[in-house]
Amino acid sequence: MSVLDRYKKPGGFIQLLTLLETCGVTKKEKFLQMISDENLEWFNALKSRILTMEIILNWPQEFLIELTSRTQPITLAAIAKGPLNSDQIHKLQHGLSHSQLSKMREISENKSFTSAEVNSSIEKFLGEVRVHIQHGVIKLEKFAPELAVSTEIEEMLLKKSTPLNFGKFSEESETHEYHSPQSPQISSPETNSSTNHGINMTSSSSVQIVHDDAQLKKQNQQLQNELQVLRQENRLLKEKLDKIRKIA
Repeated sequence: MSVLDRYKKPGGFIQLLTLLETCGVTKKEKFLQMISDENLEWFNALKSRILTMEIILNWPQEFLIELTSRTQPITLAAIAKGPLNSDQIHKLQHGLSHSQLSKMREISENKSFTSAEVNSSIEKFLGEVRVHIQHGVIKLEKFAPELAVSTEIEEMLLKKSTPLNFGKFSEESETHEYHSPQSPQISSPETNSSTNHGINMTSSSSVQIVHDDAQLKKQNQQLQNELQVLRQENRLLKEKLDKIRKIA
């Protein structure tokens, strides 16, 4: 079964991108190799848009603050224990409120994080960043347009992956054209006119049906994407609530 089939629907590219960003390094590399073997266009499009801590920490400070200010101090403290240099840690802390920074430092001094906890916190942060991008909190078009994802990217990639060769089709049609040995029948102008009119009406109706169906599918997928984002937000809120209850 194709790895990409389930993601070729509208919104599927973002789902796959989020999965790659939050699944851990080993799984991500394995998954990317499978995608590369199947479809190089999808591989290149995904690879060039995957977010990492290094990429995010190189963003302009005003956009980075929008993210860190919405992140729990314990998550930031765990990330700071990861493979970050002093400059990156400074960027991570810059712009935090006094209470957030104090809490982050307090946690760092009193808690030791395992490598699994550090990696889990990084993945959680990357997942939250993707949610903020989807909600428009962060607009990549303003400072990193190469990372932005078009709403029609699945359709664009499908066209690149399966180009239609109309020229070849026409040549083959002409080569295999059937020539009747009988004399051609000549239709009256009235017959041709009425036939063409019927064909045009049928074609127009078919095109309209296909267009309406595509619009409904697109709207349905947009609603599913919004539902997925809400579910992820709900999960994050539950995690925060559980931690508050433990502290209390």
